[in-house]
Amino acid sequence: MINKIKNRVEKYIKSENLFSLDQKIILAISGGADSVCLMYIFLELGIDFELAHCNFNLRGSESEDDEVFIKELASKHKLKLHLKKINTQEYALSRNISIQMAARDIRYEWFNYLKDKNNAHYIATAHHLDDSIETSLLNFIRGTGINGLRGISSKRDNIVRPLLTLTRKEIEEYLNSKNFTFRNDSSNKSLLYKRNKIRHQLIPLLEEINPRIRFTISNNINRMLEVEQVFKNSIDKVLARLIYKKDQYIYVSKDKLIKNNPVRTYLFELLKPYKFNQIDDIYRALDSHGQEFFSITHRLIIEKDELVISQINFKKEKKDFFISKNNSQISYPIHLRLTTKNIDTISQNTYIAHFDYEKLIFPLKLRKWKNGDKFIPLGMNNFKKLSDFFIDEKYSKIRKEQQWLLCSANDIIWIVGSRIDDRYKVVSTTKKLYIAELLK
Repeated sequence: MINKIKNRVEKYIKSENLFSLDQKIILAISGGADSVCLMYIFLELGIDFELAHCNFNLRGSESEDDEVFIKELASKHKLKLHLKKINTQEYALSRNISIQMAARDIRYEWFNYLKDKNNAHYIATAHHLDDSIETSLLNFIRGTGINGLRGISSKRDNIVRPLLTLTRKEIEEYLNSKNFTFRNDSSNKSLLYKRNKIRHQLIPLLEEINPRIRFTISNNINRMLEVEQVFKNSIDKVLARLIYKKDQYIYVSKDKLIKNNPVRTYLFELLKPYKFNQIDDIYRALDSHGQEFFSITHRLIIEKDELVISQINFKKEKKDFFISKNNSQISYPIHLRLTTKNIDTISQNTYIAHFDYEKLIFPLKLRKWKNGDKFIPLGMNNFKKLSDFFIDEKYSKIRKEQQWLLCSANDIIWIVGSRIDDRYKVVSTTKKLYIAELLK
């Protein structure tokens, strides 16, 4: 039994090309049966690995006891152990995401950090076959594409899952046969979680109908893996023609998108990496203009001709940037060349602005627009609301958000890259020019 389990895992590592047995691994360990089993198999196989445990502080004394158990395990087997404690609830609230999603984000970000810092090749997690079956069913119930029906991948980027060849029962039998101890997570029994309902209620019900349901679903998963490869190759070719990226934005041509049938399927595959789950709502809104949708990580805006996707920035960025008299160039938040000179030819290029130097009050300020902003556009005598200017110039929502304003004291003197304020233009009495050039 013991050698059979070890040999199956070794064979699976090689057949799935997960990693070479002489490569260094960061093993994510919770203290539960699955990760403890993987630790002992790695020891038997002579793999170079280090342990990483994340204490999410979600189960009170249980979380602390898990940590103590893992410290003792690492000490007993002389394994290097990395520990991290985190206030998961606070993290989840600050990002308006679920506790489960917060825990997942935290641990994988930290595991990747450890991998790079310790010159490891891969991160190993102890997901097993039952986890993959439960994931496939959970995704089916939620609604998914082919990708979701194939359960958990054996390898994704730098994450490997060597135990997907074993069932939960086989793992526990292996540990019990060697008298290895492990921790039990009491939350795994709670029916508050959908996954636990599938594990403790749905699968036993399915086994009454088909006693070999685990084997059946496992075979279905393997078939789906092959189908997905064919499907993905076709989808990727189409999506490559629809998408282009500029700066931090992803643009999707609406015209090209709707020419591909079934549109909803292409839309689903397009938005899946950005975690949007409102596919039907977005599909129905394709003919609209200006509607916004949010996932937990990204925002989507439906413009007249394009879908525009951008990542949500949870950090509060500085709003105002100042330019002193002595600045000859700035590179952030935009790239400007700044010069002064005597009267010269005035360029008509909208990326170059000429001002009467004596009228300026330093430091100048760069900021984004806000409601109520107004200026006197060059060639006009009266104030115009910036919102009206944007409408007249046919600004998209994204362009408005990207637009920077150059200000002198409280006055807007330049809609950067577009129009200057008439009050600051060069006139016959101007003695000195201040020139701001937007560099791309």
